[in-house]
Amino acid sequence: MRRAVEAVSVMIERMLLLPAAAYTRARYKGENWVELTSIELSYSHLPEAFDGTRVLVFSDVHLGHYYYSRDLASLIKQSINPLRPDLVCFTGDLFDKKMTEREQVISALRMIKAPLGKYAVLGNHDYYDSPGRMRNMYRQADFTMLLNESTFIHRGDQAIRIAGVDDMVKGRPDLHKALHPLKEDEFIILLSHAPDFADRISNDFPVSFQASGHSHGGQVRLPGIGHLTAPLYGRKYVNGLYPLKEGELMLYTNRGIGLSVFPIRFWCKPEITLITLKTKPLNCPNSKKIEN
Repeated sequence: MRRAVEAVSVMIERMLLLPAAAYTRARYKGENWVELTSIELSYSHLPEAFDGTRVLVFSDVHLGHYYYSRDLASLIKQSINPLRPDLVCFTGDLFDKKMTEREQVISALRMIKAPLGKYAVLGNHDYYDSPGRMRNMYRQADFTMLLNESTFIHRGDQAIRIAGVDDMVKGRPDLHKALHPLKEDEFIILLSHAPDFADRISNDFPVSFQASGHSHGGQVRLPGIGHLTAPLYGRKYVNGLYPLKEGELMLYTNRGIGLSVFPIRFWCKPEITLITLKTKPLNCPNSKKIEN
């Protein structure tokens, strides 16, 4: 085991000591090479009016740290809006430190088109600023920030609920507060920056789908090994789709867009995720990955 750890350490050291040209290529190609992951999730209790609803999830932009408002605007124009999502969910860490390029960021976020709404939660890095300033900024960008809150999305006489909890590292997530009062047989989408919050969802809260970010997928991954490190509350569910509670709860951890701490991604492309919700017929599997 010690030899394996030493070998990995040597590999990391060599990677960080790459010649400048190779380092720059690895850094910027990984940063801008956004991968689309498309997944179909089926639920027997999804209201028929929402059959086929397209939910776009993105996360961890970390503006001000090698990624700026012009990059965000380009992402929206080239990668998000062409997908024509019905619902857009951002799962935290819009900024890396203090809020920067505020007006330009608002203008970029307002470009996102989603007829069922645009929703966001706070990440730990968003706490370098204040929740009040973040909420005001999101409101001006036509986003609804959910801080231990929820709201209903209606189509005709049917509805689903979308909820968001506070960050686990810097905030105080409270699912009971977010979902009170709870109605019977609701279909609930939960946004939590930290994916490991899924383990705190008791059977009293019938959450069907949780969207998260935070981990960046590890940001640096090695073939045959996977991620080398992950942040607190993002260590158990690091990357991708996780069926939990015997498939009753589906968790997706998005790898994020930007960079944090180290200015590099390796074997870990930035990602946007398109979830298509389907009303499940009998004997239908809960999930299916769609080849793009």
